[in-house]
Amino acid sequence: MKKFLLIMFALLLAGCASAKDQFSQHGYDEIMVPEHPVIFVPGLGYTGKFWEKSETVKSLRRLGWVYGGELKMKEKGGTIWLEPKKLKRGLFYTITFSSSQLAIAQQGKELAEAVKRVKEANEDTKVILIGHSMGGLASREYLQSDYYAGDVAGFISVGTPHQGSNFDLKKPELKLVPKFIRNLKWKVDEKGDAVRDLRQDSIYLKGGNEKNSPSAYRSQDVNLNGTVGDDLPGLNNFQAKPLPKDTFYAAIVGSGCPYIATRTQCKISDGIVNVNSQDLNKAPGVNVECQIFTTEKDHFGEADDSWVIIQALKPLECDIELLRTTKKGI
Repeated sequence: MKKFLLIMFALLLAGCASAKDQFSQHGYDEIMVPEHPVIFVPGLGYTGKFWEKSETVKSLRRLGWVYGGELKMKEKGGTIWLEPKKLKRGLFYTITFSSSQLAIAQQGKELAEAVKRVKEANEDTKVILIGHSMGGLASREYLQSDYYAGDVAGFISVGTPHQGSNFDLKKPELKLVPKFIRNLKWKVDEKGDAVRDLRQDSIYLKGGNEKNSPSAYRSQDVNLNGTVGDDLPGLNNFQAKPLPKDTFYAAIVGSGCPYIATRTQCKISDGIVNVNSQDLNKAPGVNVECQIFTTEKDHFGEADDSWVIIQALKPLECDIELLRTTKKGI
């Protein structure tokens, strides 16, 4: 353990030298490390590579943060496991679900297994979750589940549709963009479980009987228990499914415009998700307070706003001097 911390400290000092100047102009002069390991969760149609290639992760690596690797989730017959079987210690990880179009109920279960393994690898009791778009709802699914283990110190959503998103790739204006070009940017199964759950009026978010879920989707089994007809409370029923109050919350709200959005969408959203839906505080009945940060990036570029994301992380980080004087110290 001591040897690892010495190596980590050396990497932090070396990495910080090359990146410190770009942050010092904003007043970010300290060498910072997360108090707990961070897991970056991708959104619809993406894998862990979405975050791995982002400017945020590149900046953290230049600052010396140790990358523990990609958490590749696997599922078969209800059994969930993670590859690689043996995780490296790290300050942060990215996760790839068993499918990029997965029902959010299943994403929460796979994320729970990933959290467990990251804690074990780092001999820690908690993690920090940063979820882009649907990745924020996957994080909430775990936080609000009956299998939540009380092990998330902080949750930061980035462009997350907390109240859903009705972005429609079938709009006449968007049909002018050939599908194969759209898929170069964003691959979406329009009849899949994920799109079903992301709709503003979805049974997953608002609650109701599964039989009322539109038949246009391949499955109406929202909670994945093998039957259709269950009455579900909905993720946004915070009385039935409260968010834990001992967790730090922040939401990053984007307002840019990607090329596949219409002008109307761009006026009130990041091109995909309405700005009000991105703001967790505006979810009716929410039981926690959430710090709000803004970015002018569009939905696909929000993960590249490293300065804003690092600012949101600050309350969850500790500096090198603190590390020297705690049980994690050198």
